[in-house]
Amino acid sequence: MPKGPPATWGVLRIVKDANSNIVLWPDGKPLKEKINMVDARLPNGDPQSLYFPDGHERAGWFKVTSWIVVVAG
Repeated sequence: MPKGPPATWGVLRIVKDANSNIVLWPDGKPLKEKINMVDARLPNGDPQSLYFPDGHERAGWFKVTSWIVVVAG
């Protein structure tokens, strides 16, 4: 996981249409989209969001490892 706060960091997946066919760019390369990872779980079972919430100055950005550790205590 990154240490600095990147706006564009994320997991990429290949886009598929309604028939599960891979969507291609005009040059023939597969179209990819960034998706968020699911929330983590703390040892007591509480959810831990990996992304800043709506309304935050960095809404949608991945919380870097050091920030997650601070928030989790």
